[in-house]
Amino acid sequence: MIKFWINLTVIAVIVCFGLAIGAANDGLVPFDFLVVKAEVTLASVLVVGVCFGFALGALGSILFFLKLWNEHRKTRSELNKVRKQLRAYEDERKKEQKEDNLPVKA
Repeated sequence: MIKFWINLTVIAVIVCFGLAIGAANDGLVPFDFLVVKAEVTLASVLVVGVCFGFALGALGSILFFLKLWNEHRKTRSELNKVRKQLRAYEDERKKEQKEDNLPVKA
């Protein structure tokens, strides 16, 4: 949990630093939208880019987490099946050993 908070703090500091640099530059940047051309400040472009990058990163992380969670669930299910088979085999072996150790009636 501490690793999460350290990573979050580092990311927040980097984002704030980038926004501070972008805000200090008041230059206008020509930006072409789908239909409209506009002159937008560099800080606005930077904020939109950071938000878009964060959203893509979060989406990728969530998809990766779901993939690993699904694999873990499947593996856990297979492990439980193998454990049941092992218990059944051990029970069978115990029964065979008991039958082998029974005295023979004459």
